[in-house]
Amino acid sequence: MGFKKVLTRRVVVIMCSAALLSCGRVRGYNSTGATDIQALNTALIKYELRFGGFAPNLKALGSGYLDEGLSANAAGLIDSVLASGTKAGYHYRYQPLKPDAQGKYHAYEIHADPVDDSKHDQPHYFTNETGTIRVQIGRQADVNSSPEKQ
Repeated sequence: MGFKKVLTRRVVVIMCSAALLSCGRVRGYNSTGATDIQALNTALIKYELRFGGFAPNLKALGSGYLDEGLSANAAGLIDSVLASGTKAGYHYRYQPLKPDAQGKYHAYEIHADPVDDSKHDQPHYFTNETGTIRVQIGRQADVNSSPEKQ
């Protein structure tokens, strides 16, 4: 894909991210899981634009120590709680994919699953580098789950 197409796609995803984050809900679910997975999509796109590939892990999207400054290992794009992988009742599993010869990743998947899965009516979320958020009620979402409607 050409640079212009990639950049255009990234700008559209960032604009959609801002709109979703401002309303705090996706498809009627007032869920922290949906909001935080969208925040991760936005952070990953910003990281890719800054460092030439997607982050190697969630921790790299967070902040380092104050004296370290911002870097590819601590980009300062998400809060430290989300960077830990568990926030507000959801566990976030990030998987970088398609590394190139320089070790930069060009695809990813994120699963957001409730920490307490004893209630079978809770939404589970999935997203990847396309920015589409998918949802599955009661079980883990994947690339084949229904896309969220805005």
